[in-house]
Amino acid sequence: SDTGVVGYVRDLSGNGFDLTSTGDDTTRPTWNLNGGLPYLNFDGSNDLLRRAADLGLHAAARITGFSVFAAARGNPATNGRLFTINDSASPNTLFGILQAGNATASDNVCQYRNNAGGAVDLSLLPLLPNAYPNTDQVVGTTDTGTLVTAYLNAGNAVSQSYTDTGTYNQSVTTVGALIRNTTSNWWAGRLYALVAVKRVLSVPEIRNLSTYLAKKMGVVV
Repeated sequence: SDTGVVGYVRDLSGNGFDLTSTGDDTTRPTWNLNGGLPYLNFDGSNDLLRRAADLGLHAAARITGFSVFAAARGNPATNGRLFTINDSASPNTLFGILQAGNATASDNVCQYRNNAGGAVDLSLLPLLPNAYPNTDQVVGTTDTGTLVTAYLNAGNAVSQSYTDTGTYNQSVTTVGALIRNTTSNWWAGRLYALVAVKRVLSVPEIRNLSTYLAKKMGVVV
């Protein structure tokens, strides 16, 4: 029902990558009907959904790449992690895919840090919702394993190459915050939908997916 708390989100792909909450009703996002354009609202302080396993995106990136796109609206008062995959037992491992600001570099689209703490800092243009506050946006990332490209509303793409090193132990997939050996970098805002694909989408596919996600928010891109 409208404004009800959400502790379970089912993966529509059929792969069983469902998300659940980490605690009681006070730590869960709320469901908002929004006149037929529903979204999950994350408060930026303790709302979090997660899967206690990774999605295999980073391993796939070294072969065929991956794509992650979301329909979202950020809260300008909070910089945080919208979607990450990490090692819940380690302070080092970080696989930040969609984020808005962090302790070491503002407005990154991605930041990777391996088990040893070696970082690949992809300081791209600020394309996440927090960089465009209080506005519904389609944001996305594709990664070939050597090149990350960020997208805003199917256009305004910017790319950066990188060289990956080391290994990444990944034990948890999170929406709304960053889980490593502690939980931090809470994200505030609306999440209408999120799509993760284990390959790099083509430009026409990105355009079609962005159109689909925009309709979830009642906007046109």
